Amino acid sequence: MNREGGPTALAAALTGRIPAYGYHLDRNRFGDLKIIVQTELKGITDYATLGHFAGKTAQDRVPILTGVPPSVSQDELKYLSVAIACAGSVSHYHIVGITPEAPAEEAACGLNKIGPPDTFLFGPKELK
Repeated sequence: MNREGGPTALAAALTGRIPAYGYHLDRNRFGDLKIIVQTELKGITDYATLGHFAGKTAQDRVPILTGVPPSVSQDELKYLSVAIACAGSVSHYHIVGITPEAPAEEAACGLNKIGPPDTFLFGPKELK
């Protein structure tokens, strides 16, 4: 939704303003689907695999990931982020308890959501 290029970033830096569209608006940052991690993730390869699954599943929606341990490293998050963007058109995602906008699942979904988001499972079979 917001794949900013160099000219847009330069204009924002010079003017101190950004366009009011896409993920710059709070209402567009809420999660559209949930992915429940039900397997232990060990290292960057497992996180990249989760990212690939999440990207293919979400496509251009905003996924909410639950079940990711708080011990996840910055490198593991980088590999997840690269894979999620490459496998789909995901530009924004939430990890409950990890990313700032998702201290709880309800915050990531937003108060204006009606009903639960679509839910997908990422278990040992999907990791393999």
